[in-house]
Amino acid sequence: MKLIIKILFFILLFVRIGFANDIVKINAGFLSNELSGKLYYCLDTITNKIPPIENFKPYTQSNLNLGLTESTAWLMFDCKSECTYTQNLVLDIDAVYAEGVNFYVFENGKILSKYENYSWKMKIKDRIIKTRYFAFPIELKPNQELRVIFSMKEKNGFFYAPTTLYESNWYHEQYDRFNILYSIPLIFIGIVSIITIILWFVIKEHALIYYFLYQFGFLIYSLNSEGIMAQYFPEALSYPFWYVYGVTISYSGYLLLSLNVILISLSSNELKLLKIIIYIYILCSILWCLFIFLMGFDEVFSGFSSTIASFSYILIFVVAVFGLLKKTPNSTLYFIAILPVLFSTLLIRITVFDFINFNIHLGSFVTSETLYLMNYYAPLFEVIVLGLGLIIFFRRERENLLLNLLDIQKQKINIQETERRRLAQDLHDDLGGTLSAIRGRISSVTANIEIMNLVEKAILDLRLVSRNLMPPELGNEGLVKAICQTIGRLQSSSKIEFTFISFGNEIRLSEEKGLNIYRIITELLNNILKHSKASKAVVQLIYHEKYLHVTVEDNGIGIKSDVNSWGIGLKNVNSRAKFINAKIFTDFNINGTTFFIEIPYN
Repeated sequence: MKLIIKILFFILLFVRIGFANDIVKINAGFLSNELSGKLYYCLDTITNKIPPIENFKPYTQSNLNLGLTESTAWLMFDCKSECTYTQNLVLDIDAVYAEGVNFYVFENGKILSKYENYSWKMKIKDRIIKTRYFAFPIELKPNQELRVIFSMKEKNGFFYAPTTLYESNWYHEQYDRFNILYSIPLIFIGIVSIITIILWFVIKEHALIYYFLYQFGFLIYSLNSEGIMAQYFPEALSYPFWYVYGVTISYSGYLLLSLNVILISLSSNELKLLKIIIYIYILCSILWCLFIFLMGFDEVFSGFSSTIASFSYILIFVVAVFGLLKKTPNSTLYFIAILPVLFSTLLIRITVFDFINFNIHLGSFVTSETLYLMNYYAPLFEVIVLGLGLIIFFRRERENLLLNLLDIQKQKINIQETERRRLAQDLHDDLGGTLSAIRGRISSVTANIEIMNLVEKAILDLRLVSRNLMPPELGNEGLVKAICQTIGRLQSSSKIEFTFISFGNEIRLSEEKGLNIYRIITELLNNILKHSKASKAVVQLIYHEKYLHVTVEDNGIGIKSDVNSWGIGLKNVNSRAKFINAKIFTDFNINGTTFFIEIPYN
C-alpha cells in the first residue's frame, strides 16, 4: 500500500500539468534565462517536505517576491535540452540570508542530484559552487528534460530572490564581472571614509564626522546585504540585522550633515520644526536598533525597518526641497547629489514589490543588472558630489574667517592710527607748549648753557616723536615728500647711505592707504637700521597706471625667509599689506634683503 502511494505521489509530482509556456528550452546559444513566467510555487508552513504537485501554482509576477512570510517556499520549473551535446547549467538564487535551502533535480521521478540544508551561515568553501549567493549545478544531456525543485525560507526580511538559469561558464564570467563592478564603489567610498576621519582628527570639523558616518553606514549596509559580512566577518558582525544599523548610521549622518552644512545659514526659528523632526527620527532609529539588538530580528521587524528607511528617504527629499526654497548655499548641489539615490531606490522598490512589470515597462532602457548596480553607484555619485560640496563649504568658511580676521585687523590698525594721531596732537599742543614756555623763561634770565641745550634737544626730540607718530607732510604734501623727509632724517642720524628714488607722476591716495604705505616703508627702514648691518639702502616708488610699486632693499646680512619667524615689526608689515590689498614679494640672500610691494590704487 505504501509503495502504491509513493508511486502515485511521484506520478502526480512529475507529470506536467499543462501550464502554458512552462518549459525552459535550452538551445545551442543559451546563456541565461530569468525564469520569468516559468516558475511554480507552493508555500509550506508544516512539513518542510516536497509538496504534492497539485499544490504548486504558476508564479506570474516578473520578480520572485513572496513578501513577508514565515513559510518555506517551494519552487519548481522544467527545462529541456534542444542540443546535441551535454550542457552544464547553474541555477542562481539571488539571496544571501536565506535558510532551509534545498535543491533537487529529477528526471522521470528519479532524483539525479540534490543539495540539502544550505543556509546563509554555510561558508563559501563548503558550497558546491563558491559564491556568496545560492547557486547549484545542473547537467543537461542532449534532448533531456529535467524538473528542478528547490526550497528556501527567508526569516530576515522580504522574500525577494530573483532566480536565473545560466550556462555555467557564462555564470562564472558574470559573477566575477559583477564582483568587480560591485567592489569599485565600495573601495572608493572606503578610501574616502578613511581620508575623511583622518581630516576630522586634524581639523575637528563636525561636518566631516557626519560625512564619515554617512559613508561608514553605507559600507556596513553594502557589506551586509551582499553577504560579505556573513562570510568573512566575526559571527557577532555577520547577522542580517546589521543592514538596519548601516541604514540608521548612514542616513542619520546624512541628515546631520544637511543641518550643519546645507541649512547652516538659516536662523534657528526657520529650522526649529525641521530640526525637531530630524532629531526625533534619529532618536527613534537608534531606539529601534537597540530593540532589534535585544529582541532579535524577524520578518515583521524587517517590514518595520523598511518603513523607517522609507521615511528617511522622504525626510532627505524634504530637506533638499526646503534648502532650494530657502536658496541656501550648496542646496542645488545637495539636491543633485540625492537624485540618483532617490531614483534608484524608487525603481528598486517598484520592481521588488512588482508595482509594474520590470521587463515590459523598464527593460527597454535599463536592465535588471544596471538597476542593481545603481544601488551602489548612486551613493558613490552622492559621496563625490557631497565631497565637492564640503570642499566648497570649507572654502567659503575659510574665506569668511579671513574676512573677519581682516576686518579685526582693520579695526586694530584704525584704532592705532587714531591713538597715534591723538597722542601726536597732545604732545604738540600740551608738552610742546610747556617746553616752549620753559625755553622762554630760561632765555629771559641768566641760565646754564647746558640746561638751555637740553631744553632745545627736548623740543627737537618731541617734534621728531610727534612727526613719526603722525607726519604732517603726508596729508599736506603727499607720500613722496613724507618718505623723502623721513629718509633725510634717517640719513643725518645714521651711517647707512640711504637713496630715495621716485618715478612717474605721483597719484594721491586715500589718507588710509597712504598712511599704511608710509607705515610699511618706515617699518622696513627701521628694520634695516636695527638688524641688517647694511652700509647702503634704497627706497623706490614707481607709479604705474594701475598700481604703485615700492621697493625697499639693503646690502646687509639678510633675514630669515620663513614668515613665521619674523618679528612683530615685519608681521605688522604683512598685516598692513593685506589690509590695503597689497602683494609682497621678498628676496632674501647673503647679499642683502629686498622687499617688492605692489599696491593697487583701487
